[in-house]
Amino acid sequence: MPRLGWHHLSAYTCGAFVSIGVGVIKPTGGLWTSPLLYGPESVVVGTGWTQWCAMEAWGSAADATEVVEVVPDPDARVYVIDDLPTLARLIRTYPETGARIVPTSVRAPIDWPAVAADVDAVWLTERGQACTRFSDPSLYGWDCETVLWLNRAFTIGERIALAATEAAP
Repeated sequence: MPRLGWHHLSAYTCGAFVSIGVGVIKPTGGLWTSPLLYGPESVVVGTGWTQWCAMEAWGSAADATEVVEVVPDPDARVYVIDDLPTLARLIRTYPETGARIVPTSVRAPIDWPAVAADVDAVWLTERGQACTRFSDPSLYGWDCETVLWLNRAFTIGERIALAATEAAP
């Protein structure tokens, strides 16, 4: 797994982790992290999330100046979504129960609390994100490579100041 970062306006506290719940398009709670991105000379310039926010001019993460490293526990149980079949397997194993109004073309019908009973994190790889963003079922709204922590199977590492990058011409 790559080195992970978490960005938020406030410093990380244990209260930043909220138990996973059922959401409309994606689950609520957990801890949303994404891989650290590196510039020249291997300096950290952001995460997949801060990069997406900067490209889309969306939210405070676009102006991130630091992130917090999130270090997976060595025995963390991680489910990797690298393509549509691995998403479909997750849905078959943990199907959502109850009627929902949102069509599967804009969400994946997954019982996230049930997943959390067996899995500590779900890693949507860059390839998996590209394969499932507009599929049916979909992980639309997972805007970049993501590791969603369903359980606290991680430790909080150092705060990392992000190196400035030159704007693209």
